Amino acid sequence: FLRNWGQHGSGDADLYHPTSIFLDMNGTDVYEVYIADRYHHQVKVYDSNGTFKRKISEHGNQDHQLNEVTGVGIGPDDLLYVSSKNNNKIKVFETNGTYVRSISLSGNPYDLSFYGDKLAVSLHGHHKVQVLDKNGSEISTIGTGTASQSEGEFNHPVGLSFDANGYLHVADSQNHRIQVFDSNGTFKRSYGMYGDAGVGPYSFQITPENTFFISDIERHRVFEIDENGSLIRVIAKHKGNSLGFDINNPRSAYLGPDNLVYIADTNHHRIQVYDRNGTFVRKFGSSGTGDGQFNQPYSVIVSSDDEIFV
Repeated sequence: FLRNWGQHGSGDADLYHPTSIFLDMNGTDVYEVYIADRYHHQVKVYDSNGTFKRKISEHGNQDHQLNEVTGVGIGPDDLLYVSSKNNNKIKVFETNGTYVRSISLSGNPYDLSFYGDKLAVSLHGHHKVQVLDKNGSEISTIGTGTASQSEGEFNHPVGLSFDANGYLHVADSQNHRIQVFDSNGTFKRSYGMYGDAGVGPYSFQITPENTFFISDIERHRVFEIDENGSLIRVIAKHKGNSLGFDINNPRSAYLGPDNLVYIADTNHHRIQVYDRNGTFVRKFGSSGTGDGQFNQPYSVIVSSDDEIFV
């Protein structure tokens, strides 16, 4: 354990259900850490040492305010894009917190991903994905807004990510599959049945080889697929016990610079580490509020200098 920042409370530096993390890099060094502080309705910013620097926005429904923050990221224009779920908008700020503009959506946003100047947003409760330019002009809306198993339709989409070739991969969680679209929103293919079990995809991570790690909360496993959706290997899975190699409800997986896979083992309140072949390496953390302990970790990121952010 190195350090932590934030605690449950109402102070400026405190957090209440942090949902996602974004690392703003300066070369290979972490410059600032942006955290989606969901139920404080703010983005909290810290330096790489965990020192609180500033908060962005406040709770409300005015243009500059946020209402339930679920996603955060910096776009190609170096502006901060924030999913304000209950406002049905992406709010855009300068990184110093100055409000710039709002992007209106046709539902409540969850995750977001950039490919060049294109922005894709999953509308979780409205069963759609919108693809926009960075100014907020709509390029396409994928899905009709009614939960459906048809191609190009969704049932509660959550995580999404563009790959290196501009294809958009969407975790269609309640349809137990992943759907793939081109950057304009045209359906290409879907995948999700491996053996006799479907998937409950929650989040993605793209590797430098353009493969994907999928966190499957339905079947309690993490697996790697290629860009065509073919299974490469299962990295970790639920084995019905609490040993080091058992996972339960994994919310994210991240390939570190050491070529190891770091998994947020959410319901076991710990981080587990595997090699690329699925061999268990180590675990750390336990349930609690002390240093090095967790309460249902959702997101894990490893920086280029091998520091692990949870």
